[in-house]
This record gives sequence, structure tokens and C-alpha cells, in this order.
Amino acid sequence: MSQSRSEWIAWVASGAAALGALRLWADDDPAWAAFLLVVAAISAGLLAVRRWTELLAEKERRAAAVREAADGPSARLPAGWSEIARGLPLPLFACDRSGMILASNEAANRFFDCPDCSGRPLISVTLSAEMERLVIDAVREGKELSEEVRIAFPSPRQGRVYAWRDEERPGLGYLAFLETTEVHQLERVRQDFVANVSHELRTPLASIRAVAETLLEEPDADRAMQERFLGKIIEEVDRLTQISKDLLVLSAAESNPVRKQQCDLAILVRNIVAESKARAEQANLELSYEGPKHLMVDANTTQIYEVVANLVDNAIKYSNDGAILVRLEDQGEDAVLSVSDQGIGIPSEHLDRVFERFYRVDKGRSRAKGGTGLGLSIVKHIVEAHGGKVSVQSRLGEGSTFTVRLPKGAPMAKEA
Repeated sequence: MSQSRSEWIAWVASGAAALGALRLWADDDPAWAAFLLVVAAISAGLLAVRRWTELLAEKERRAAAVREAADGPSARLPAGWSEIARGLPLPLFACDRSGMILASNEAANRFFDCPDCSGRPLISVTLSAEMERLVIDAVREGKELSEEVRIAFPSPRQGRVYAWRDEERPGLGYLAFLETTEVHQLERVRQDFVANVSHELRTPLASIRAVAETLLEEPDADRAMQERFLGKIIEEVDRLTQISKDLLVLSAAESNPVRKQQCDLAILVRNIVAESKARAEQANLELSYEGPKHLMVDANTTQIYEVVANLVDNAIKYSNDGAILVRLEDQGEDAVLSVSDQGIGIPSEHLDRVFERFYRVDKGRSRAKGGTGLGLSIVKHIVEAHGGKVSVQSRLGEGSTFTVRLPKGAPMAKEA
């Protein structure tokens, strides 16, 4: 039996009960008349409530259908979306209340490696539940939301997500992603750098203070003791001076533009080898040069001198015996310099970090040899500022080879 027929029968029964009540009232039977009137009233009331509920439900369904129609992709996106989104360098998505992507700009497609993100759930493109939650909450609550999130696809990155609702189109929300990965990396580098500098300065300062206090407490110390302690103070002061010098060189390599001129790299390398021969011989090492007599490159002579000198100095410091070969090659557009030793070598797990500031493979040996932990970092920054690359190959106990590849640059008039 259909719902409308059931309602019709219920209304007929209610009406019959009312008529019966009137007849009983006329026959002087008020008790039964009142009973039938109550039954008729209850039936009519229940039918009226049911009908009213159905009318409200129908009204809500129609309103939802209207909203759903208004939330269609063509109605939700504002005019000029393509022009506005195309000019933004940040990844930008337009999503509906369920997190479905209606449109995305080119920056978002490139960032998330998706040729066309439209029609896909946001979470399937970004693999980030946090981003999906933010845009859904922004559309539902009508608030501007922001949160720092980490994403793993297409590569591990970090950034701040901004989500907000279009007030003229309540079913439409926007989500933008501002990447802060590099900012956080720089902040970590800065914190590590400050901590390392503090540590490197604290050690010699503590040593100087200890020696000075000893001399102060021993005013009658013999001359031999005084000379030993004063020699220690001078040694630590020299170490502080070298750290300060290396920090200035590193700062200049990182921040100042490279001022290049034509220089003869072969002569520069041969001069450094000649200057270092005496120290190499004291360490029972054979230092030699192999390469052309002249090789012109477009570079900053002072900075390239630092590069070569640091590499040769490291080879001497970390070799107990054997030979050190400094080789220079002309490879067309590039000049390639390599410094090979037969020293202690570098464990493979340290190779990726040897160019970091203040990073030492053997801290005790480095300090004993007077190293500051900045030499290879200076090499890396100067070479990269010149448009070149530096690399290292090493095996523990067999030695290391550091290779620098520098672009020769266009020939130019030699400056006075």
C-alpha cells in the first residue's frame, strides 16, 4: 500500500471517529464521545506532524540540490582564475568542500609533479592529510587557516600552508603552499655555525687562561717554565688568528661577488708546490707537480691561491709518508686540478661531510696539526663561486684525491 493511500485511510478513520463522537454526544453518551474525540485528535495530530516533517525534509533536499548546483566547477571558479593563478609563483589549488581539486596553477602542477591535478582529491596529489584537512576546515568554518607542514612527495620538503574560503562562493576554498625548506636549512646551518665557532674559540681561550693563571700563581717560576708557558700562549693566539683569518676568507667567498681576471694557473700552482716542499720534506713526503708550464684561466688569483694552498696543506697534514702529486690538466673548456696523497684516507661515511664548516674526521689529529676545520669549506665555496666543482675520492689507509674543475672562461686582456 502506497504512502499517500495510507495517509488517506488514516484521515478517513480520523474523520469517522470525529463523526461517531458527535453522534454519541447527541445520544447522551458523553464518555464514549470524549474518547472518540481524543482518538480523532491524536490521529489528526500525528498525521499533521508527519506531513510537516516530510515538507521540511523536502525543503532541505531542494536547498541541498540548489547548493550542489551552485557548487559546480563552472560556478565555483571566479572569472579570471587562470590569469590570476598563472602569475603566482606559489603552488595554488582551488578545492570544493570535500577536498576535491577543481583547478590548480602551473606552479602547483610542477611542484607536485602532476600534469593536470583537476578532478583529483587533494590528498592523492599532495599525499598530505594535513593539507586536505586545512582546506576542508577553511571551507566549512569560513576561517583563514595556516599551519606548518612537512610533505614527503615528490621529495621531502617543509613549508607553510594557507587555506581560506571564497566568501562569494561558500563551497569554494583555496590552498597555497609556501616552501620554507631552504630557510630552515639555512637556520640549521647558522645554528651549527655559531655553536661550532663558539666551541673552536672556547678551547684556545681556556688554554690561554689556564697558562696565564699558572704563571700568575708561580711568579718565581724558572725561565724554562716561563718560556714553555709563554710559547703555549703564543701557539693558541696563532690558532685564534688563523680561525679569524679563515672565517674572513670564508665570509668573503660566500657573500662577495668574484672579481676575475686572467691569471696563469700553472705558475700559481707551481709556486705553491715550491713553497710547500720544505714542509713536505720535514714530514718525509715527496711533493711534486705534473702539468703544463702555462694555463690561463679567468679567475680571482687570491681566492684560487687559497684553494690550492689549502688542498696541498691538507695533503701534507694527513700523510705520514709516501708521495703527494699535484696534477694540472687542460681539458678544453675546463682546467682540472687534482691533489693526490698516500695518507691516512677518509672513511666512506665521512666523504659527504668533509666540506662542511668545522667538520673534522679526526678531531685530535686536526687540532694537533693546527687545522681550523674551515679549509675544505673555503675550497668548496670559492670553487663554486667561480662556477666550478670540487670532489673527493678516498679509501681508508690508502690516501685521498681532491679534484677541482674550474671553467677557463673567455680570454680577456690581462690587467696590470
